[in-house]
Amino acid sequence: MKTGALILLFTLCTLLQACSSQKKENLIIVFDRVDNLNTKSEVKIHGIDVGEVSGLKLIDTGVLVKIRLSEKRQIPAGSTFSIINPMIGASYIDIEPSKEPTFLTVKDTVSGKYNERGLLDNLMTDSVNRKKIQEAVEKIAEGLKELAKSKKDSTGN
Repeated sequence: MKTGALILLFTLCTLLQACSSQKKENLIIVFDRVDNLNTKSEVKIHGIDVGEVSGLKLIDTGVLVKIRLSEKRQIPAGSTFSIINPMIGASYIDIEPSKEPTFLTVKDTVSGKYNERGLLDNLMTDSVNRKKIQEAVEKIAEGLKELAKSKKDSTGN
């Protein structure tokens, strides 16, 4: 009985070690700022989770962010690394792969950018969207005035 338990324990340990020793790629990214980014924050490519932040270190020129990709994944040189800070949900790092034929290695340190503008900021700074928003607000205001007038007429006040 003890022998069977030991064999089972050894097998489980071997499996766990094999799973944890899968090749994972680490990269270092330097950001000016990392608001709301933490260790364990997601790293995504095209919206798909491909890794996580494994470390943050404050330096004179900003913050070193170490990421661990969940599998051996080649990131093209020249790719962009951005911190996305959504209105709802946790901040994450978004990797926009470049078309370069060469790839980053664990020895490379790359620069990233912090995306300070949220969704509403993007809408308000885009002149076409700003005009559409203004028109929608004006229509809502007109509708509220008409509603108030019809309410007033129906009550006789």
